[in-house]
Amino acid sequence: MTVVESIIKWFASFNINDIDTDALGGQSASYGIAKEPVQNVKTYISGRKVYTDYYEFLARLDSKTDAERNNNHVFMEKLSEWIYDQGQKMIFPELPEHLKCLDISISTPFHMKAANEDSAIYGFTIKIKYEKER
Repeated sequence: MTVVESIIKWFASFNINDIDTDALGGQSASYGIAKEPVQNVKTYISGRKVYTDYYEFLARLDSKTDAERNNNHVFMEKLSEWIYDQGQKMIFPELPEHLKCLDISISTPFHMKAANEDSAIYGFTIKIKYEKER
């Protein structure tokens, strides 16, 4: 299992069960997640290393009407709040056995990235901190 697979499995608790890796389906109500090309590593005197990775979560949703666009905002706000709550409760993704999740949060809030006449793509960036267990 990889970190991205762990995050996808974690999202199932929010009833998002079909998330593509490094892709976003063309149909409405499709979801994708892709790793950003950034990783921060903090090394402590003890030799302990804490890694911070970033993942872009994307959702293609119907957006023909103002009501649909408002519903999209409600959905993205609820998802953002859920991620915040999970972080506060320390309910983290179960990472591969040699990794331990220390925190997960949203580093950039949701926004509309693109739109056409039928749907819009919304996204936000997830920040995950973890360490390699010795």
